[in-house]
Amino acid sequence: MAAVVTISHLVKKYGAFTALSDVSLTVGAGEFLTLLGPSGSGKTTLLMSLAGFADPDSGSIRIGDREIMGVEPHKRNIGMVFQSYALFPHMTVGENVAYPLKLRGVGRADREDRSRRVLSAVQMPGYENRRIDQLSGGQRQRVAVARAIVFEPDIILMDEPLSALDKKLREELQIELKHLHRRLGSTIIYVTHDQKEALTLSDRIAVMNRGQIVQIAKPQEMYEHPASAFVADFIGYSLLLPIARSDSSSVDKSQLGALADNPYALLVVRPEKLDIVSEDHRQPGHFYFTSEVKDVVYQGDIVMVYARLKSGEDIVVRRDSRFATLQALPRGGSPMRLALHQSDTSLVTDDRAGVAPLAS
Repeated sequence: MAAVVTISHLVKKYGAFTALSDVSLTVGAGEFLTLLGPSGSGKTTLLMSLAGFADPDSGSIRIGDREIMGVEPHKRNIGMVFQSYALFPHMTVGENVAYPLKLRGVGRADREDRSRRVLSAVQMPGYENRRIDQLSGGQRQRVAVARAIVFEPDIILMDEPLSALDKKLREELQIELKHLHRRLGSTIIYVTHDQKEALTLSDRIAVMNRGQIVQIAKPQEMYEHPASAFVADFIGYSLLLPIARSDSSSVDKSQLGALADNPYALLVVRPEKLDIVSEDHRQPGHFYFTSEVKDVVYQGDIVMVYARLKSGEDIVVRRDSRFATLQALPRGGSPMRLALHQSDTSLVTDDRAGVAPLAS
């Protein structure tokens, strides 16, 4: 059963350190929301506060119409998937999955039936009698998810459940989790520090920094229109370029809004948005950059071209690795002219300079 989660003015301090600073957030019923941020940003503290493993100093947490602040963790009707999976090694897969039902007094036959059904849902039918030490990392992750959903909790919390897996398996399981969420329709709150994982899985992403939520948005909106320099720098790779040094006088600044004349305004330049163009390329609505190629790095599916702008900043261009693309790329030491369409970028306030981030 999906539920709305409402967090209001949550504060949590550890001595002089403020882990959560007046955090408010609403998660819709059936939404997959990811808490994303660097270490120490407050995302895990917020998740543990929801689970009942951390006691906020003030504020409110409601699941549906029920206030859960002060309610013991096992009485919150919350499913939890830990980073370490926290499976019982002395139990079989089926016993691990059924354990939450056993704690709730569900009869054995019903426990076994519901365990079988959820194991099928996570693509592990017939694994009921396997031992935990006979499973791969990916299979253990699926068992942990099955155990979290078997008792039909109001919400499911996930604390970096894929971080211990290798890249290929992690990416495969991201898609499986996305599909599982669609089938279940559950409200899921997910913690990660992996930006691509957040972009892949989420209906919305809440980026946290220094105990605060600095932007909440859908993945594409957040990537294309970050609210501040911190968000732009944290979500994917970007060059944050001061307008005054962008050698882009051909651009009509009046079309860029009020921020264009802000001394703290930065242009967000994403490597995949840049075009390599000829010297005579002139089209309205573009930024143009003069650069010198420093290195070309082949990475299999993509090629990275590292260059230095005439204005002194380093810049990166990302290209696919098709034969025609490789043949057309400039070589190290050669000049390279770059174009960036106005619609492929945005301006942000440099909150790293002490300026407050823009409202989302």
